[in-house]
Amino acid sequence: MELDMRFTLLASAIALVAVPVTAIQAQEQATRSPSDFVCELTGEECPAEPAAGPESPAAPTASATGGRAARVAGESRGFVLAKPVDPNAAKRPDPRPAPIRVVTPNRPKPAPAPGVGVAQPRVDLRLGFSTGSSMLVGRELMEVKSFATALKTPRLAGRRVRIEGHTDSVGSRESNLTLSRERAYAVRQTLIAEGIAADRIDAAGYGFDRPLAGQRASAGANRRVEAVLVN
Repeated sequence: MELDMRFTLLASAIALVAVPVTAIQAQEQATRSPSDFVCELTGEECPAEPAAGPESPAAPTASATGGRAARVAGESRGFVLAKPVDPNAAKRPDPRPAPIRVVTPNRPKPAPAPGVGVAQPRVDLRLGFSTGSSMLVGRELMEVKSFATALKTPRLAGRRVRIEGHTDSVGSRESNLTLSRERAYAVRQTLIAEGIAADRIDAAGYGFDRPLAGQRASAGANRRVEAVLVN
């Protein structure tokens, strides 16, 4: 009896320890898959998860169809009334005119002028650094690793990207420039460690000089690291 109680207490202790470990593992999962990054950078539509459709009605069984046919036969009592056939129906011309198909030639769209109205594809890596830190840990590290896998896919293999660091306007301009550069270079070094060629990745920090459209420089949304598709 005493031995059983010890095993019960030990199992309870293990369960209590396993809960926070599972929660930590869940927090360290990347929020986007490599295919998500590919779709965002290339502008392709990501395939949606197939939705479960309504169940189709079951096919009638042989016994059910046989019984239904027997009832119909019984109700008609064997009599079948046929419509008289007009022998001249096949010779009469169709009074409706044949439709006329109008073919419009496809005209090629003019190519945009170089550098005019063409925005470089970019994606926010959604990295939540600690205040004043450029260290990638936990979920942020998994996010960058997922992006590294995206850069190895056929759609992005060989393409060059620029990692851009941005901050809000809290603090001095010099300190924010330094911090934004350190964060961008931390992402670049992680991508290189994941097997991406160094000549495919540039890094730059802009501090709070480039806030998001519609956001004040002091807004927290400006604290971000973006990957820009260069070519």
